[in-house]
Amino acid sequence: MEQNFSFLLGAGFSVPHGYPTVKELDTKLMYIKSSDIYIHTSQNAGFLNGSEDPNPYILKEQRHFVEDFLKFYNEKILKPGETFHFESFIDFYTGLMRGEKCELYDNFFKQYRKKYKASNLSKIDEIMKFHSTFIQLVWKELHKTYEKVHLAKPYNPNYNVFLHLLEYLSNDFTIHIHTLNLDLLMEYLSFSDSVGGNLDDGFEEIGSPYYAKHYEYGYMIRLRYFSNKYDQNFRLYKLHGSVDHIPFNFNKEFTVVKSVRGIGMTDFYKEFRNQQGEFEYYNCSWNSYPDFLCGTTEKIKRYNDSYYYQKVFEHFKNNLLSSSYLIVIGYGFGDPEINKMIKDKFLSAPGKKMLVINPTKPSSELLDLPNVIHLPLGVEYFLLTDVENALGINLTRKEAEDKGVTQNKVICYE
Repeated sequence: MEQNFSFLLGAGFSVPHGYPTVKELDTKLMYIKSSDIYIHTSQNAGFLNGSEDPNPYILKEQRHFVEDFLKFYNEKILKPGETFHFESFIDFYTGLMRGEKCELYDNFFKQYRKKYKASNLSKIDEIMKFHSTFIQLVWKELHKTYEKVHLAKPYNPNYNVFLHLLEYLSNDFTIHIHTLNLDLLMEYLSFSDSVGGNLDDGFEEIGSPYYAKHYEYGYMIRLRYFSNKYDQNFRLYKLHGSVDHIPFNFNKEFTVVKSVRGIGMTDFYKEFRNQQGEFEYYNCSWNSYPDFLCGTTEKIKRYNDSYYYQKVFEHFKNNLLSSSYLIVIGYGFGDPEINKMIKDKFLSAPGKKMLVINPTKPSSELLDLPNVIHLPLGVEYFLLTDVENALGINLTRKEAEDKGVTQNKVICYE
C-alpha cells in the first residue's frame, strides 16, 4: 500500500532565500508615492526602484490615485493602534469594487476628483484600475526568475537539511508538498540531486493546445496547462496559485497555463480547428497579472473556483487523510479555513503527528493538541535528528551524508 507524507510550506520557508517577509511587504506597500511606480498604457505596472520612469507624463491620475488612496486608508480607515496589513487592505477595497457602501470613501473620492479636476472619474472604475496596479506590485515583489540549473551536493546551507529530508523520505513515501507561497522557490529546489527534477505540479506540456509568442524571437512556444495529473514521487500543490499561473478563458471555459520567460502578458493563444477543419489561434489578451489569491478573507472565497483551486484543495484534504505525518514549515496558522482542514482531515485521526517548524510558536489552538510538536527553529536550522525524534521515524541515511545534516556544523555551499 502506498504511504504518503505531507508538507505544508508558508512564507517563512522562502525568507532565507531572499524573499520578503509579510512585515516587509506591508512596509513597502503601506505608503507608495506616485513617483515610485510606473503604469504603462497596457496597464502593466511595477516599482521603479530608482530607475527612470519611461512614461512619466501618461496615466498620472492613476499613479496619484495609488498614493492618495493608500494614504486615505491608513489615515481614515485603520483604527487607532491598527497596523497596515496588505491582505486586509485588499479585503477592504475588494468590497468597494463590489459596490459596498462606504461614506468615508465617497467623501475621499469627491475630494480626489476636485483636487485633480476630474469630475468624469468613476469611483468603482478607479478602484478596479487600482486593483490591477496593486496586485502587480505584490506579484513583482514575489517574483524571482531562476535558471534551470542542477543543484548538486553539497547544497546551500539554508535548504541543505530540507533537501536531504525529501530524499530520505522518498525511499518509503510519496511526498506531497503543499505550499501557500506564490514564488518559484520549490520549483528551483526540485532541480537537485535529492529531487532530480521529478516534481509533478499537475501541469503538462504534451498535447497542450496552449501557446505564447516569444516577444524577442517571434515564434510560438507551447505552454504547459493544468491537467490535474500527479504521477511522480514528489508532488507540488500551489494552494494559492503562483506568479507564473496565467488564467485562460476560451469560450467561457477557464483553465490555467504556465508562463515562461520571454513572453508578454497579452500574448497567449489556444490552438483550435475552425469549421473548415483549419487550425486557428485564439488570443486571450485580457491578462495583466497572474492568477493568485490575496486578501485575508477574499482568497478563501475562491477556494471553490472549479478550474484550479477547488481541485488542488481536494488533493490537500485527501493527502491529509492518507498521510500519517505532516511537517509544517514557516506557516503562521493565520488562515482559518486551512486550519480547519488540518484539524478535520488530519489531527482528528488517531496516530497522526504534525511537526511545526517555526522560529516562534504560532498563535493557534492547533499547537496545543497532543499530537502536534513545535520546533522553534527556521528551515535553515533544523536537523534530521529533530524530525526523527519528533515523529518517531527512522530515516535511512548514508554515513557520509549524515555529517552535514545531523550536526550544527553545516558546511555545505551551492
